Amino acid sequence: MTHTMTVEAVAGYLALTQDEFEARSAAGEFDAFVAEGVWTVADAESAYQHLYGRGVECDPVAAAKLITEVRRVAEGVRAYGDMPEPDNVKAGRGGVAYRVSFDLDVIAARMESMLRGTVLLDMMSAAALSAKVALWGEKDTSQFEVERRISLSFDVVDSIVPPVDVDDARRVAEMQSVCAKLDEIREALLRPAVLGDEDEDPVAAMSTAAGRGGAYLLGVQRDVVAAHIEALEARRLAVADGGSQA
Repeated sequence: MTHTMTVEAVAGYLALTQDEFEARSAAGEFDAFVAEGVWTVADAESAYQHLYGRGVECDPVAAAKLITEVRRVAEGVRAYGDMPEPDNVKAGRGGVAYRVSFDLDVIAARMESMLRGTVLLDMMSAAALSAKVALWGEKDTSQFEVERRISLSFDVVDSIVPPVDVDDARRVAEMQSVCAKLDEIREALLRPAVLGDEDEDPVAAMSTAAGRGGAYLLGVQRDVVAAHIEALEARRLAVADGGSQA
């Protein structure tokens, strides 16, 4: 999933004011990261690392939980988001239930892929260092010469079948819960958590790249759901007014 970003969004991603971003863009500082002035999240992340450096530390257990939460939210949207109208189905356009749940599943898959890449890089670096230490100490290095498997645990996420008579009031309540949960996940992705000793440096749930990118993309979906809530509320009030006039 490729999502283009506005100038305002890119500036916010890079922790710059819009004026600062535009001035530095005009000076050509970001030319190497963006093609024809169209920014994607990957472009913004490359520019961020150019400005502030790379960060790859993460907490795999916490990250796996957040990824699972994104998938749970997707199922809530799939069940209680509005389904497409018949004309939209014929035209190949899905409703919020389809579009947002699909995008959330793609975001979760993207986050999982980045998590697995980060864990693999960390394990390979640690193994290479340990092998050198063992070699220097004239110790057995055979354990580093075989394939190893890394287990990452993700909870099973159940699909949800809503009541057949679910009304707009219930849909609004469920979608409000979705927005709140997406806000929690986004905050957790960007908030460092201390592991073990309190004197240790804070470690984010996901690597900084995955955390920022995931938080931004989840924010886009949250805004879609928030707009959908307004539409549901308007439809619910219109139905109520029609009933009262009758």
